[in-house]
Amino acid sequence: MKYHMKRVCVILLSFFLLFILVAFSRNIEKKNRAETFEFQLEKRKLQTWEDAGVYYLFLPSYADISEVVLDDSSFSFEILEENISITPDEKLNGLSVGDVFQCVNLDNNEPFKFCIMQSKNLPAVFLSTQSGTLTDLLADETYEEKGRIEVICEDGTIDSNLTVKGIHGRGNYAWENYEKKPFTLKLKESASILGLCEGKEYVLLSNASDPTLLRNELVRELEKEMNVAYSTSGQFIDLYMNGEYYGNYYLCEKIEIGEDRLSISNLETQMDYIYKKQKMSAYEDFTEDNLKGKKLPYNPVNITGGYLFEREFADRYKLEYADNPSSLITESGEHFIVKSPKYCSKEEITYLGDIVQRAENAILSGHEANDYIDIDSFVKKYLTEEVSKNYDGGISSAFFYKDADDDKLYGGPGWDYDMTFGNYLDWMEYFSKDPDGITELSLHDHSSPWYRALLQKDDFYEKVVNCYVNTVSPFLQELSEKGVDGWKDYLEASAQMDYIRWQGEYGNHAIFIDREKSFNELKEFINQRKLFLDSAWIDGVQYHIVKFLVEGNTTKIVYIKDGEEIGELPVFSLGDQNTCGWRVENETKQIDESYQIREKTTLIAVLE
Repeated sequence: MKYHMKRVCVILLSFFLLFILVAFSRNIEKKNRAETFEFQLEKRKLQTWEDAGVYYLFLPSYADISEVVLDDSSFSFEILEENISITPDEKLNGLSVGDVFQCVNLDNNEPFKFCIMQSKNLPAVFLSTQSGTLTDLLADETYEEKGRIEVICEDGTIDSNLTVKGIHGRGNYAWENYEKKPFTLKLKESASILGLCEGKEYVLLSNASDPTLLRNELVRELEKEMNVAYSTSGQFIDLYMNGEYYGNYYLCEKIEIGEDRLSISNLETQMDYIYKKQKMSAYEDFTEDNLKGKKLPYNPVNITGGYLFEREFADRYKLEYADNPSSLITESGEHFIVKSPKYCSKEEITYLGDIVQRAENAILSGHEANDYIDIDSFVKKYLTEEVSKNYDGGISSAFFYKDADDDKLYGGPGWDYDMTFGNYLDWMEYFSKDPDGITELSLHDHSSPWYRALLQKDDFYEKVVNCYVNTVSPFLQELSEKGVDGWKDYLEASAQMDYIRWQGEYGNHAIFIDREKSFNELKEFINQRKLFLDSAWIDGVQYHIVKFLVEGNTTKIVYIKDGEEIGELPVFSLGDQNTCGWRVENETKQIDESYQIREKTTLIAVLE
């Protein structure tokens, strides 16, 4: 009898413990569900974004709201104004876009707000990482992860569904300073996405520093107007990463040698064929006479091309020197990183170094350089940077290439144009914001001397003026009158979602205060830039650069017509000292407002 009673007690205790465990598990599940608020659109997860108590659901252009379903991991809720209860697996019928609804969580009776926003005109890119998270990807620019990319057009048709061999961060300033980060995609197989030129690599530009989101596209339009060879194309998209809306991005072709990209002889593929599965990185470095490559035992039959290389300023070149296996420095101090082939043999880098040096000698000489560079490509490269007043123009992100059996260097295509057309950060020099001026791409300490020297050559200068008059000036007119407004309307819905998603960051960087104001400033800059360049290159007005230096630092640059007076002189503070006057460099006598400008002039501050 005692044995049976003991057994009954054990059974009852087991049932009690099981009941407690189930209840505890349900409470945990309920708690987890209360912290998860997701939807599904055709089996694609869409996470909500919470800001200031409002949960935003960002829908792609093609979405039909009536087909959006509350994910079964989410909590049930009631929309109070509509008297509608939304439970898992139930569709969102009859809800409008843009309204903020007062809601209550039916699992814990907590109130919250809910808003549906929807893009328009743009395709959607759904990117999923193999791990299902973004933690490691966002923590380290060099970290690479596999995944998939699905691209859906604005009408709902599937454009692409591709395997991603690797996704990783990219950029320098943008990666380090913005949470909305840019990425590079490496596809497993070469493909065309959204009609862009076929290739294995694409770039997702975040445009985080450009409040209009437009500048990278506008400068590419300028390149296409000038028929710049191999200029890259892009497409604005709405990006979703592992179901999380990541904002308005600019998907564009990466500059790479390929049949449908930079269509020149591909030494990279030839080297890969020769070495097959051998690791070229394992070979000993070759370093000699400012050249860097690899001591490789074999070369292709023809090492004359093609080569793709990028000009970098010295400090960044030194910083990235160890990460780039092939590079060269010219006698004038121009630093170049070879992008393709990545691993240059001793013979290849020596050959390329000699070709680049011969081109530089011709550029910096008093003679024409036609036999060593393709003049038209350099003219268009210069105009792209000058007209847009690119902060990095002549400094960084400047690509050049050389094809096989062609001794000439070619300039372009262009890259990285978020800091153009007056876009300006506090640490940048003042002249970046000024629509006036012909910079000759030589105003920075790190500037290349090449373009200033080229502009002294009659044939180069004449081609610059002719291209500007016949092509660029009309393009700028169209851009200021209609182009910018057209793009503004086209991106409006997506840009509103992007701003909600990243408004905390935009506020921290103080780059986005008023969308309308940002577009008006862009149009005004383009208009004023055109007026100045028209006067210089169409009307023939001669301007002189006037630099104002305070303790050796350039604090202001203005452009004065030949023979005109300097006018009002600026006042600057340096610590507890103020400028009390100005003198011409290498002179002692101070000048006044009536001082006439007849040549390039540097003024030195006199401090009290």
